[in-house]
Order: sequence, then C-alpha cells, then structure tokens
Amino acid sequence: MLWYTRGIPNVSLLGTEQDWVSLRARAEGLGSLMVPDIRDQWMPYLLPVLDELVNSYRGKVNHSFWQSMVKIRDTGGGSGSYSFISGWIQIF
Repeated sequence: MLWYTRGIPNVSLLGTEQDWVSLRARAEGLGSLMVPDIRDQWMPYLLPVLDELVNSYRGKVNHSFWQSMVKIRDTGGGSGSYSFISGWIQIF
C-alpha cells in the first residue's frame, strides 16, 4: 500500500538544457509516426508537460504544475472502495 502525505520535497532535473529541449522535440516528432487517433489524444497532454519540464530546467518553475504531479485519490469508504493515482505523471 502506498501512503503519500507530505509531498515530494524536491526534484532534480539532471542533464543539460539541450537534453530537455531535445526530449521535447523528439516527442513531438514521434507524433508523426503515430496512428492519428492516438496522436491526437496523447500529444495535447504530453507536450505541455514536457514544456513545463523545459521551463523548470530553465528556472521558470510553475509550482502549481509540480504540486499536481501525483495525487492519491480514493473512491470513498466501505466495501469495494479503492485508491488510485491522478495527476500529470500518468501521462507518461
């Protein structure tokens, strides 16, 4: 069972700025190789996340973005209830 109560204290983006810019560009290029239905559903979510990673590496940190990375949710109490993860991390 996963308990998440305090958040992630910090994140380190390793590599160079060019690494992050290249990752974003290669992800966008991947879209041209994808089935259009999948591309059209996934890329509008993926590319803004990668943009935020590039911006964070450059020092333009969007704290709301990082606070929404992962959230533990549950369906309530009682028999049959369950917990699940939401947030932009699941885009990957």
